[in-house]
Amino acid sequence: MARYIRSARLLDAHRALSTPGDTRPVYAIARELGFDDPSEFSRAFKHQFGYSPTEARSERVPALSPHKASAGAISSLAEILAALA
Repeated sequence: MARYIRSARLLDAHRALSTPGDTRPVYAIARELGFDDPSEFSRAFKHQFGYSPTEARSERVPALSPHKASAGAISSLAEILAALA
């Protein structure tokens, strides 16, 4: 479950970084999603997607989930937390 939540948080970060109007710094996005250490966030992001958060922002690479979500699947951290409540 922890791995799924971490992947969902990284996917949410990717979406924010690839959104043209979102100008928050990378560290702010990471912190909002529960990553207290920017270096750890960058390593986890690069491990999951194959490129850095900065590259995702500069290239505006569309986020692709490592596990394609089926219709009705939980897709965001907010939905995961709501489902657990």
